[in-house]
Amino acid sequence: MAISTRAKAGDTRYVEGTQGDYEDWIAGASHMPWYDWNRGCSPTAAAMALGYYDEDEVSRCGKLVDYYDSYDGDHHTPNIIAELAEAMGTTSGDGFFDGGTLFWNIGPGIETVANGPSNNYAFDTTYICGTMANDVGWDSIKSAVQAGCTFVWTTTRYWPEQQRLGCHSVAGYGYAEAGPAKDIVVHNTWDSSEHWYAHWDGNPLAIVHIEIIQNYVCGLYNAHLLSPRGDLHYWDQQDGEQLVGGCEFPITWANYGRPADEVKIWLATWPVYDSEWHVVATVPDQGSFTWTVPNVRMDRARIIIQQYKSGKMVSSDGSLGPFAITPDNDPPTVPAITSSTHPEEATWYANDDPRFSWMSADSG
Repeated sequence: MAISTRAKAGDTRYVEGTQGDYEDWIAGASHMPWYDWNRGCSPTAAAMALGYYDEDEVSRCGKLVDYYDSYDGDHHTPNIIAELAEAMGTTSGDGFFDGGTLFWNIGPGIETVANGPSNNYAFDTTYICGTMANDVGWDSIKSAVQAGCTFVWTTTRYWPEQQRLGCHSVAGYGYAEAGPAKDIVVHNTWDSSEHWYAHWDGNPLAIVHIEIIQNYVCGLYNAHLLSPRGDLHYWDQQDGEQLVGGCEFPITWANYGRPADEVKIWLATWPVYDSEWHVVATVPDQGSFTWTVPNVRMDRARIIIQQYKSGKMVSSDGSLGPFAITPDNDPPTVPAITSSTHPEEATWYANDDPRFSWMSADSG
């Protein structure tokens, strides 16, 4: 019997030692990614559910996410979200109907993207629909998690505490139960925290739609970029690596002991999907390459790697966030000197931050 972390956290529904107190996550749950809402909650949730298979070194489905980009204010957006939104027929526009997806389009959209010509995997989705009053899909969720499968969980009532309807999709990868209390463990599309959501919240009218994602054929290769990763904050704060032009920097990646023939390395600017990519090098798949950083200014740059076997791309990855390149011959920023309200004084400002003041020699 597992001791629930909810019990340890003081959740009275999960009393330590209660019969049936149990929780479980998919194997390798740390590989479940967080993506910020982009184009719609359903494509974003599905991207996280599929992103697990892309990140997981066992599944080896490294073509699902090709690169990350900045789009509409989101700076860690995987390209697969746009593909899923198109395949699901997710609406785009202003106001209430922006980002809406029909429930029955979620599963087919997942299969279209994962199994289409760009990826050629063999994913299958199982669709379950019903009301919370029927305890819909709970046994299927447990079986899926125990088998290492992620799922997209959609409900018409995601905000029960507000007693109103609120259709929303999240990415599920775990569960917990203790007697009648049942929670699913999810990644939301609005933050980077693990959430526990009541599978049964007491409302018999709430409708639940579940798409369980199963992968029957793993890939053979998966390359994961280790550096440069760029800004790792959930929202871009320009805290990525600060590279200096003309200097050497190690580009590194993991191939999890299954090297392909070679890796092609690209340098892209912002936004990635609409910029010119520059070939950095094509090198053997040995996990590292010493890069001489170009002596040009790039405020937001990313590295993208593509793994090739027998001339065919088998995996791809890229910097999660942007990094910056500063030319080594850039002159230092000269702070402005501005007069204060007293003409005999002057104040030094650097980036609008006062550093020190002094009095003129003839001020007495």
